[in-house]
Amino acid sequence: MMDEDELRGRFRELRAHDAKRAPRFDALTAKRPARSVRLLFTAAPLVAVAAVLLLWCGTQNHAAAPVASAPRPPKPRLHAAAALPLDFLLENAPVSVRLDANPIEGLRP
Repeated sequence: MMDEDELRGRFRELRAHDAKRAPRFDALTAKRPARSVRLLFTAAPLVAVAAVLLLWCGTQNHAAAPVASAPRPPKPRLHAAAALPLDFLLENAPVSVRLDANPIEGLRP
């Protein structure tokens, strides 16, 4: 088993070896590109993709056949609604029902 002094010596050698291999902090920050260059490399592809997408979407609408207007809803048939046999519903209705009153009002205790 290793004693403490030998262990400290090995760690010292390991730190020295790592210090030789690692670049200095000043060297890392000096090689960094300017912020505007990074922004250019980031923004240029995004702008290009957006332009292509806008052009593609714009040509898709004009290349197709003209869009037809929405179909008109059918005209209501008033004579059909008047001819429905609904009078039997009123014959069985309770006498106390008022058609101009609130129907929920009578349900509350």
